[in-house]
Amino acid sequence: MSGHSQTRILATVNRGSAAEGGLTITEFSERYFLPFIKAKRSASTHKFYEDLFENHFRDRVGDVRLRDFTTRDAQEVLDANSSTLTHSSIMRIKTGLSAMFSHAIRLGFVLGT
Repeated sequence: MSGHSQTRILATVNRGSAAEGGLTITEFSERYFLPFIKAKRSASTHKFYEDLFENHFRDRVGDVRLRDFTTRDAQEVLDANSSTLTHSSIMRIKTGLSAMFSHAIRLGFVLGT
């Protein structure tokens, strides 16, 4: 193994990112987050998160890996909608992102700060 490859692998380990941190936002949402919401929350809450994902997350950040997602990515999602949605709708998108990443942290897929 080359020194560069080893350094990259160790950086991931040192960052504390679990193997599941390599899941994309789409994979995580479909396998873990949305099923969790469906099992633990009302049907309307599940629909809310499902719609948020389909309408605001999938096309913009769906291919981003959990461990690579940054606050800049989150801001881009919010900014992309700021000219067409109300402030309260933007806050709902922010709430959805927060809930999704809080769940990833609870599962140990990414580290919280």
